[in-house]
Amino acid sequence: MGDYKTIVDATAHGTIRVTLEFEKGYADWVKETRDYKLLHLLSIWSGADKTSSTMFSFELPMSLKPYLEDVYGNRKDCIVNL
Repeated sequence: MGDYKTIVDATAHGTIRVTLEFEKGYADWVKETRDYKLLHLLSIWSGADKTSSTMFSFELPMSLKPYLEDVYGNRKDCIVNL
């Protein structure tokens, strides 16, 4: 089973970008995680708007900042830059 890293950053557009980074070949596994499913639902664009073979990235509204800090702020597999 793969691992993934979550990166949460503020954007220059007043939104939040959450990126899930993982090793090549684990995209289908990441799509089944709770984080991916939640971010897919909360995304401004109704899903990942930037993708590659090693990453999915979602743009979220700034109104979710307190929630994202609470959910991801203390996890060792996350980097939060808000």
